[in-house]
Amino acid sequence: MPVSELELGLDLGPSTVQWDGVQLANYGLAVHASSDHFRDLEESFDPVTFYGTYLAMEARRTLNARLAKLGLERHHVVQIGQYLEVLSSLPTSGEAVTKGKVIDIKNGGDGKAVRVTSEFETVIDGEVFCRSQNKINLASFGWGEPSQQRDGDFHPLDARTEIPDTDPTSARAVQTDEFLGIRFAPWDENPHCRSQSAAEKAGLAFPPTQGLCIGGMLWSEAADVLGGGKMRRIKSGILSTVGPVKAGDKLELRLWKTSDSEAFGQVFVTERDGQPHGKKSILARFEIA
Repeated sequence: MPVSELELGLDLGPSTVQWDGVQLANYGLAVHASSDHFRDLEESFDPVTFYGTYLAMEARRTLNARLAKLGLERHHVVQIGQYLEVLSSLPTSGEAVTKGKVIDIKNGGDGKAVRVTSEFETVIDGEVFCRSQNKINLASFGWGEPSQQRDGDFHPLDARTEIPDTDPTSARAVQTDEFLGIRFAPWDENPHCRSQSAAEKAGLAFPPTQGLCIGGMLWSEAADVLGGGKMRRIKSGILSTVGPVKAGDKLELRLWKTSDSEAFGQVFVTERDGQPHGKKSILARFEIA
């Protein structure tokens, strides 16, 4: 695929996604949501306050579809960062349209990896539900074009997330299970998250759990600890993937509240395959309402 076909301003989408309360409940189970987050899924309640990370996956699918049309195999696409700004509640059921464009392209310095940032808007009934940015690495050989950047705009994903050098405000252990990837499969189009052979093609030792699933765990924990169980209290978040999670890993979800409006988070892998692991998976920065 010539890099000239993947250019700044390239349209991504539009694409359409539909959902219902059952899908939202299954997603909530996949990300270890607390019981408080399910109370609005009953028919007697109005729109549910739920995960922006659910529709952030649609932005990723929109990008994947365009890359596939350009001939890039999806096992080459590895997500490394996600910014999400939630503007309103997600109805219990409905339909959303996502569209976006490429805003930044940088080569990896060796002509073998290109980092692409895209931005999206997701609209429900004519109103913007969320805005997002998605940063990926394309492990595609033969790309050696100069870096391209769109001037004049602030890209949240370009800001480095620095975790405070203090004890966290809260930390909770989470045991993932071997079926985590299977439960998450309806929202995951990434081949390297589904099979060993595709993972190896992407340069990974095992099929990792989708980053937005693990990020969703941390987002859910932030809503409970920092937002009193109210998802809308978490106005925006930046999730940076720094290491993979394997189904069955033991994790620790760590949060630091540094002010009334800002908090940081970390997913830490404490144990893998019965052995101490001690490596980071997700770093995050949250804006609190």
